[in-house]
Amino acid sequence: MGAGISLAPNALRLLDQLGFMDIIRKEGQPLRKIQVYRNTTRWSLLDFEWLEPTYGYSMYSMPRHSMHRALYHRADPEHVILGAEVVGIEDEPNSPTVKVRLADGREFSGEVLVGADGIRSIVRRLLADKQG
Repeated sequence: MGAGISLAPNALRLLDQLGFMDIIRKEGQPLRKIQVYRNTTRWSLLDFEWLEPTYGYSMYSMPRHSMHRALYHRADPEHVILGAEVVGIEDEPNSPTVKVRLADGREFSGEVLVGADGIRSIVRRLLADKQG
């Protein structure tokens, strides 16, 4: 279901430029370390303390629905389409726009495409297919 979302420094830099850091700080929490255990045995330790001094941003975790709500309210709600199936993405180098094609044949273009569609993201897969 995806109850949470982790935001890395590169995502936070962009989200900060778009004015989302206040809501991220309010709704989320910085991730300093993650310890992975199985029963009583620690398998690994992920240390994120070095991120902020290196990149200017830490790693943050927040409820996925909070991020979705913030994105929805920042966008003009009449331009938000829920339940649509993305089947194609066109983003030409040096072009200021990206075009999205839906399964029902509609096409939309804009300056930013947000693929907030989870761990099995079709947007991520389509973009990766274009790179590969």
